[in-house]
Amino acid sequence: MSPRGRNILWALIGAGVVARLAVAYSTYGQPYDMESLHLVRDALLDDPLHVYERVNLDVESGLVRWPYAPGYFAWLAVADVLPGVFHGTVQLLPIAADALIALVVADFLGRRGASERTRLAAAGLIALGPSFAVVSGYHGHFDSVAILPVVVALWAWEGGVRPERRALVAGALIGVGAAVKTVPALMLAALLPKARGLREAGWLAVPAVAIPALALAPFFRTDPGAVRDALGYHGAPGVGGVSLLTQPNLAEGWIGGQAVAPNAATDFFLESGGLVSASVGAGLLAFLLWTRPPAVQGAVVVWLALYVFAPGFFLQYAVWGMPFFLMAGYLGRALALQVVLLPPTVMIYSDSVDGSAAVALYVACMLAVWLGFAIWLSLLAARCVRYHRRAHSSTHPEEWREMAL
Repeated sequence: MSPRGRNILWALIGAGVVARLAVAYSTYGQPYDMESLHLVRDALLDDPLHVYERVNLDVESGLVRWPYAPGYFAWLAVADVLPGVFHGTVQLLPIAADALIALVVADFLGRRGASERTRLAAAGLIALGPSFAVVSGYHGHFDSVAILPVVVALWAWEGGVRPERRALVAGALIGVGAAVKTVPALMLAALLPKARGLREAGWLAVPAVAIPALALAPFFRTDPGAVRDALGYHGAPGVGGVSLLTQPNLAEGWIGGQAVAPNAATDFFLESGGLVSASVGAGLLAFLLWTRPPAVQGAVVVWLALYVFAPGFFLQYAVWGMPFFLMAGYLGRALALQVVLLPPTVMIYSDSVDGSAAVALYVACMLAVWLGFAIWLSLLAARCVRYHRRAHSSTHPEEWREMAL
């Protein structure tokens, strides 16, 4: 990257960081999740090994304050002693994670021969993109902290470290991400099919599984039931995803605050969310082991499949897949996704938006997002199958080309 390009890159990232900091310290954030961070911090100070029992008082009714692995606990303790109000300081790590994701994505694209303009545009979509900024700068969630290690894992796997070290480094990074939130473990499905034999697959998988398991061990030993209940939570239906497709009026509960009775499909998602997630993960791994697409395209398949088949889609979930869409070169689709998600984002985070017109707009935008994911996944899966067939029908299979769908 030219000196001018580097200056622009740092300016983009700096502007994003400054804007996030201003919002983080001038607003409280999303009340439920910010209150959850306060409750977990207090429980950790009082009785750390019983934190899952202390904060998740009503799992059956969906009142789960901490359905995550314990990897973020250390930052909550650090943020508590740093100067400044806790609701602002606790967001410093997610803000930094956004900046690092932008840098890694720009470097990854550069290693693959992307132009300087493309690299800057990709970094800008992260540094200034509303789907990223609202989560790290306002909401108080930490999805970027969980996703950063697996973004670096793909960077390492695709040439960022020496080939003989890539499996161990990538596996450890996936494990670190999964120790913060369990969903980054899905990246194993993208990388395992490209492992060069069982030995490399083992070096990749073992640390990815062992690190979150070791992080959970002391809490599970102290209170196994509370940990199982917490990690068994799989989100709430109706914000987006297939659950909104099967019962669109669930949006009235999120936008207008109305009580909405669940239909049979919603009841199924509430009762069988774990089974759905396990089935999606197993199906993904089987498909990618069969077709063996390039790792970066496999990562796109992973996140698209999650978005299409998982029951719910909270707005912060966009942070999971967006870096990988950009790393694969799908800048236009990443931009379009953030544009379509902007009206629902405003509605979800604004207390003054309600009424049937707002609900209709919200449902239209979120179903358009789901339909777009479904079409994209179908076309990309077909491309993976064609890639597999060519690879087995010729000694010189056609090189993978980015699709312009």
